[in-house]
This record gives sequence, C-alpha cells and structure tokens, in this order.
Amino acid sequence: MRPGHTLTRRGLAFLLVGVTVGVLSVVLRERDLLFVGVLGATLPVLAWISTGLRRVTLAVDHRIEPHRMQAGETGAVRLRLTNTGTRTTRPLDLTQPGVRDLLQGARRAVPPVPPGERTALTLPLLARRRGGYTIRGPLLRLIDPLGMSEVRRVLPAATDVLVLPTVVPLVGVPRGLTGRGTASGSANGQPGGGDPDAGVRAYRIGDDIRSIHWRASARLEEELVVRVSGPTTLGSAVLVLDHRGAAHTGPDGLEVAVTLGASIGHHLLEQDVELTVTDHAGREIVAGHDVADDLLAALAVAGDDAPRGVWHPVVPGGPDAVIAVVGPLPADEATALATQRRGTAIAFVLADASEGAECTRLLRTAGWRVIEVDVADAGTPDGGAHLAQAWRSACRGAGSRDAGDARDRDRTVPADGPSNASPMDGLIREVPR
Repeated sequence: MRPGHTLTRRGLAFLLVGVTVGVLSVVLRERDLLFVGVLGATLPVLAWISTGLRRVTLAVDHRIEPHRMQAGETGAVRLRLTNTGTRTTRPLDLTQPGVRDLLQGARRAVPPVPPGERTALTLPLLARRRGGYTIRGPLLRLIDPLGMSEVRRVLPAATDVLVLPTVVPLVGVPRGLTGRGTASGSANGQPGGGDPDAGVRAYRIGDDIRSIHWRASARLEEELVVRVSGPTTLGSAVLVLDHRGAAHTGPDGLEVAVTLGASIGHHLLEQDVELTVTDHAGREIVAGHDVADDLLAALAVAGDDAPRGVWHPVVPGGPDAVIAVVGPLPADEATALATQRRGTAIAFVLADASEGAECTRLLRTAGWRVIEVDVADAGTPDGGAHLAQAWRSACRGAGSRDAGDARDRDRTVPADGPSNASPMDGLIREVPR
C-alpha cells in the first residue's frame, strides 16, 4: 500500500452510481432522479476534499528492546505515537512495513489520541540473520466518517538496528599463548584456587614441587602446571577472517565463518589477549584489548561483496599466534596464507567432505595446525557445539601432525639429548628421602 489520497470502494461506487443516475435522468427527463444522481456524485467529492484538508498531527519514534541483539534472539520494537496537534485525532489504521529477517509487517488500529498525549504499540522482532537493518515509519490511513475517501501518509521515521553475529562460548586458549587460562582452560582465565593474580604455565623439570597447581593440573589431565606469581597476560594474536562469500562453501559458509571469527575474537579479548583482526584484503578491522564491541559491530555488517580474486592476507607485527578462518582456498591462495605464519599458526578450514583437502595439505606442510570444520554440521541450529569442539581441538593441538610441539616447547631437554622421562619422573627425583 502506497501513500496517496483516493476514494474508497464505497466512494467510487457512490460516484459511479450518481453519475449514471444523473445521465439517465437527463435522458428520461426525470428531474427527481437528477437530484438523486447529483447527491450521489457530490458526497464522495466532498469527502475527498475534507480528508485532503485534514492534517495528520502524529509523530512516531521507535524504541528497540533490547538495544543489542544477536542473530537468533527475539526482541520487540515499541512504536510511540504522539499527537502534536491541537485536536484529538480520529481513529486511524496503522500499517508497519516489514523488514526481511527481522520484523514481520503488521496492521493495527490506533484509537483517538488527545492533544499532547501519546499511545504505544509493541511489535515482536526476530533476528534471523546478522546485519544492519532500518525500520521505516509506519503508514497511516485516515478515512472520513462516511468511509468514502482515505488519505495514506507515511510518518517520517527511520531507526537503524544492528544484529550482531552469534557468539559461541569457547573454552581454553592455544598453547602458543601463555599466561592465565592456558593450562586450566577455563573461560574466565582463573585457575581454581591460589592467588587470583597468579597465572600458570607448563611444568618444567627442575621446578619447585611446591609451585605445582594441582587443581589446574587435574583439569588438564595431560600435563602438570605450576603457578607463576604476578599478573600475566596471554600475549598477542592476529585473527585473519576471510569474509568473501564466493570463497566459502554453500549458502551457510560465510555465516559460519563470521560466527566462528566473532566467537574466537570475543573469547581471546575476554582472556586479555592483544588482538588484531584483519580481513582477506589485509585491512585492519579492529586492534587492541577493549575492542570486543567494535569487533562484533564490524562483523555484523561484514558482507560477501568482495570479488573472489581479492586475497592478500596480512599478519602485522610479530604476534605469538596467528589464527585464520578461511574456506577451501585454492593452491595459490593457501600458499599465500602459509607464508604469513608467525609463532603458533592455526587455520580453521570451513568446507564439506569433498573440498579443502589441498588447502589443508599445503598449510600443514608449512607448519600450520589445521582444523577442518564441516559447514554442513556447523550450519545447523546445533552448529555452535561443532564450533566449540573445533576450538577445543585447536587448543589441544588435535588435527595436526605437530600436535605436541607446543607442549614440548616449554620443557627442558637434557644436555645429553632428549629423554623419555615424564614430568612426574622429575618430581619423584626431587622428593626428599
């Protein structure tokens, strides 16, 4: 329904009947019928003039609740109509246009609003996909008392709504990032018990037995960890996110990539990692410590408008870890990414069972830890569990031939060569007899 000023069906019917009766009265020379015809044709015209002269004195604004929404969440929009005129409004018919993937169109009756007063209507929101949306002003229909003429006017209003990408809760950090939360794998970064300002690291032969953090070691199950006194940080990391739609598999590939990138970035920032996020063209999206809100806002509108050929990954500085979220890259693009390895390098390759093998092989050959993520599973309503499992695999070093490299890096190798002794053997030798 478009804005305008027209006669209703009833008004058109009266006008048509009046003109027809008037013509017949002239042909038949019936003056009584002429009066009926003139009356029938005049009423719609007068109604049309009266509705055209009447001003709509309502102003509208939108209130979004909650202010921040993530994909999949529900909310509400409150339309507040305020009478800015000096007379009570007539009953109106309000139509709120819908917004795809956010708001379903609705039609409501608005009761008379006294001067200076306001009325409110509430409509449900369902954020199906991330992105930036605009809710336009509603369409009002003003009808005369006889129902012969109507005026349709759009109230000027535009409210922007930003739907953030889904953030999947993750646990742990890669072994290339040292400090609090590394050993325990806890999301809040605090090992159970001990000084809240103390971090943990892997046990090294020769460490004091009294510094072992037994509770965190029990959680790890695979290795012993010791307390490190003093405040610690997790170092720095660079997250490379490829958000080219053509570079991902299927219609859900891009959304899975953005969800995984947002989840990883948000989790690392919560762990106090100095994070830099770049895209497929080497552009910096965010950088710093307290940039979680900026990251989610930027990824909310990360589109697939970039052509497939734009691929220039950049890893600035010398970070402790590089994490890439990509699709099944061709050989030349996988080679370009492989050259950006710095410190611990982890790549999440989003593909189906028939793709991504060449990309995975090239990255692993270059020393990357590669985690393959099946888009078909990650794109389902329960896909968050698959992404969380992929992150846990990356933190443990699973899915890679260098799974134990990070674990062994912090352990001392005897001067006479490597030893098969376990950390517990070193502890046994140090116990006083």
